[in-house]
Parts: sequence; structure tokens; C-alpha cells
Amino acid sequence: MMVYTNRVIIALTFFLYQPFSVEGQVVLSLTENNVINHQEYNSNITTGQLAVPALSGLLYAAWYSTTALESVQMGTGSNLLFTNGAYNFAIGNIRYQLVSMGGATPGSAGLPGTLAPEAPMSGPLQTIFTPESATANATYGAIIMKYRILPAALSATGFIAGTYTGVSLIHNQPNRGILGLVGYRYITPASIPVSISIPAINKWVTATTSFTRNYTSVSSFTTAADLDFNLSTFTVGHTQPAFIEIKAQGPVTFTPHGGGASTTVPVNIVQALGSGLNTISLSTTYAALNTTGLPVPAGNISTIPLTIRISAANVVQYLFKAGTYTFNIDLRTRNSGSSVSDVKTITFTITTDPLSSIAVQGTPDINFSYGSLADYQTSKSVNMPNHLLITNNKNYEVYVKSGTANFTRSSIATTIPASIVQVQNGNGETAVTSRTLSTTSQAIINNAGSVINRQLSIKYTIPAAQTLQFLGKQTGTTPYILTVIYSFTSL
Repeated sequence: MMVYTNRVIIALTFFLYQPFSVEGQVVLSLTENNVINHQEYNSNITTGQLAVPALSGLLYAAWYSTTALESVQMGTGSNLLFTNGAYNFAIGNIRYQLVSMGGATPGSAGLPGTLAPEAPMSGPLQTIFTPESATANATYGAIIMKYRILPAALSATGFIAGTYTGVSLIHNQPNRGILGLVGYRYITPASIPVSISIPAINKWVTATTSFTRNYTSVSSFTTAADLDFNLSTFTVGHTQPAFIEIKAQGPVTFTPHGGGASTTVPVNIVQALGSGLNTISLSTTYAALNTTGLPVPAGNISTIPLTIRISAANVVQYLFKAGTYTFNIDLRTRNSGSSVSDVKTITFTITTDPLSSIAVQGTPDINFSYGSLADYQTSKSVNMPNHLLITNNKNYEVYVKSGTANFTRSSIATTIPASIVQVQNGNGETAVTSRTLSTTSQAIINNAGSVINRQLSIKYTIPAAQTLQFLGKQTGTTPYILTVIYSFTSL
């Protein structure tokens, strides 16, 4: 007898879904644009994984319900502050919202349900997503959350370089399956640390890098004032205490008006100073404007109250000559170890126009009186101390001439010639070349160097031999008048 045996083989196939365990944390890495320019921080970051028990291929996995609507919730528990040493940042400054689970967006076939609106991060659990039902489909995989920090919060905070920690996100969907094999969908890990990363920044944010000044009047030097350049347009963005340093690139270069060889002026005539800053006479080596670092302010931007100054005395001594003066300085901001720094080069241009002034000081009248025989027999002189006041910022010559060929009386020309008068050195003066007056300009000072407020004493003389010109002339109290004209020429 033949026995036929039929065997039925029953095979069970288990489809295992291994939950993805997130190691590490959610890191909000702020950039320079966020910290210094206060541009909104907006980033999508993986915040855990949606997982399902291993035997879900045979048994459905439900959403674990803590509310009637089976909402998925997240929060931070009682921790409300990120900390970085003594510096804090409130979690409420961060807004977050669910973006996707396993690549499926809320409300799609892969994740039916309702997306909760964006909300500030808070301590208590708050809804981020409400499934359509406890057994509604869900695509398993990475949970992506959007994190935002608004400009107002960024500009109100002084961020310190480093990492702000102390906050972790928790949720209401833990693994409550039977032995981890069947049961509920769950989010892993149970708690995920959140931190904020702030880069080391120390750089100029705003800066005016070119300054000019033009001297156009003699009074700028005869009644000189300090020459100040206001550099308070300079602001530094920093996440560490900032140290400000300054140096000159070289001496002040002077180029004469009208051409000629350039020369230099010592750059130490230039000072850097400001409220709370050291006063520095510039050199070609960096010098510290502050010995204690500027503290990090709210908004991470500090204004530098810097003034570049040339004193009134140095303006007169070094900037008076007609021409152009230029110099460059380097302004550096750095952290304490100089590992982060930024340099701005600033150009200064000062021009002094050709300037000249000649004036008669005091009473301009020179009076000769002839009232006795002796007066007609001797030479007569009138000394005028500090008679002329001269300012000229180039080499110059002074000229003299008479306004008319002859003296006038009651505006009528006489026969007394201007040539009876000589212009000579006054008491204590040696620079004047004696001249006999005529209507032709004659130099009394030749090729003199630039001067400010030079006082020139003049003596006017009528020699005894010239009194013959008075014979037969009408006498009386009506004077004979001659106008004397002084001028000069810049060389």
C-alpha cells in the first residue's frame, strides 16, 4: 500500500521596522546675518523620529492618546531658559511648527490630520499635530520641525559666542507598546536636547572710510580751532568683548599747491580720542584705544565714540601752507586673543587754499606838520610800529606805491610830487628795502617765507632836501594828502 502524505507548510513572515534613534541634538546655528544684521532665523531641523512597534505588520499601530483628539504634543517641561554662562535666552523667543513626518506633510495622504499653527516654544506640552483618528495612516521616519527667531528678539539680545544649552524637547508619544513589539506609534528619543550655537564675530558693521576738510579763509589760521573728524559712524558687531586699536600707515604727505616736491609731516600731530577711550598720538604701530573690552550689548552692535583730532596749534604749525595733506590710518577691532579681527583703512585729505591778507593796523594816517623854520631845514620821520599785518601761506613779496603822482589838496592835484616821501624800516625792523614813492609798485619785501600775522613796522621820511617842494605853496589847516597803497604777490 502506498501512502501519500501531503504537507502544508505554514510560513509566518514578520516585517520589522527598526526605530531610528537620534543621537545628538537639535542645534539652532545662528549666522552673522542673524546676530549682527538681525535677519530672521528660519530653519527646518530633524527633531526625532516617528517609529512604530516591530510587529505592526500584523497589528495596526494606533496613535497614543492623551486627549480626546489624539493630538501629538511637544514642550520643554519646566525649563524656560537657554544658558551660556551668565547669559540667558528665553525659549519663548523661538517659534516652532511641524513641517513633516517621514517626508509626509500634515493633511496629506501620508499624514492625514490637522497641522497646529506656529507657536512660541513653551514649557507645557502643546499640540503640534492632530491625527485624523487614532488609527489614521502615518509615514514613519524623520520628524522635521521649523524653528524661527524673529528680528525683534534678535535685536533685543546680546548673544555671546558659544553654545546656549539647558533645554530639551519632550513629547506625549513615548513607546508604550507591548514589550516594544506591538502597540502604539511613538516618537524617539523621549527627550532631545536643543541648543543655540553662536559664532565668534568681531567685525566693522558701518564705517565711513574717507574724510576731507578744506581751509578756505585766513581766519581759520589766525583764530584757529582744533580740527576734528567725527568717526562715530563706526560700529562694530561682536559676540565677544571688542578691543579697538589704531595706527597710521605712514607720515602725513604734503603736496604743495601749484606743484613741487612732496614732503612729509610727522603723523604724531594726529590724535585719536573719545569718551571712555585712551587718547593716542598716532604712530605706525597699533595702539590700544581701550584696555577693557567693549561689552557685548543688546543687538550685538557697539558704536565707537572716536574722534580724530589735530590740535589748533598743530593746524597752524603744520597745515598752513597751501597744498594738500593726506594720511591713512588703520582701525582694527579684535577679540582678546586676536583670533577674530577686522581692519578698516580710513583716508584723510586736508586741503589748504592759497591764502593771503595784508592790513594796516591802528590809525592809518601819517601826519607831517611844518610849523617852524626848523621844520623846513631838517628831515622829518614818522615811525609806525607794527603798521602792517601780513598773512600768506606761500612765499610772497610786499609792494608799495602812491595812489597819485602828486599830493592833492581839497581833491585838487598839486605840484608836490609823491617822490618826496621815502618808505623805510621802522624801529627794530630790518627786512624792509627803502623805496621812494611813485605810482609804480616797488618791492619792499622780497621772497619771504609763509607767515601768519607777521607785523611789519614802517617809517615814513621826508628828507630836508625835499622841503624845497613846499616853497610858494598855500599854507593853512587844509592838509596836503597822498594815498599809499600796499599789496603783495604769492610766489
